[in-house]
Amino acid sequence: MGACKALLMWQGETFLARLVRLMHEAGCAPIVVVTGAWPLEVPTPAVRVHAADWALGMRASLRAGLSAVPMGRACLITHVDRPAIERATLEVLIRAEPLSETCAPHFRGEPGHPVRVPARHLSALAAPHDDAPLRDALAALGRVVGVPVDDAGVLQNFNAPSDLPGTPRT
Repeated sequence: MGACKALLMWQGETFLARLVRLMHEAGCAPIVVVTGAWPLEVPTPAVRVHAADWALGMRASLRAGLSAVPMGRACLITHVDRPAIERATLEVLIRAEPLSETCAPHFRGEPGHPVRVPARHLSALAAPHDDAPLRDALAALGRVVGVPVDDAGVLQNFNAPSDLPGTPRT
């Protein structure tokens, strides 16, 4: 993207500020923000965790973030480049049954983010030598329950400047 994705703007807020606000409004606590290559200040009420080994990949960042999740707590996991999600989607995921299962939002049958992971799976996701993509790691732990949502934002992943609304395509 040529810049820190967390600081890109979406609907008048940075990606990071928007996600922290939505998580807070949906009742998530604590909200853990993992930093790596970019030394970011995080908005309150989020907690900043630095992944010193961020260059090893996303699973290294996930391991750092999971270290700050209280024992016995489920969590929502998402990437900062997914700011288009809606608060209602987060609320649906938090309450989705069964609470003991991993859940992913599905928009028109397509799985998206964030995912809700039950406490019983967090230690496996934090395994120090597992670098499988999150989707593969979750599938290996058992079923992932699809939760239907009316939120196309769960599928939007901004990886290039042309992905942002209003950016001319070349």
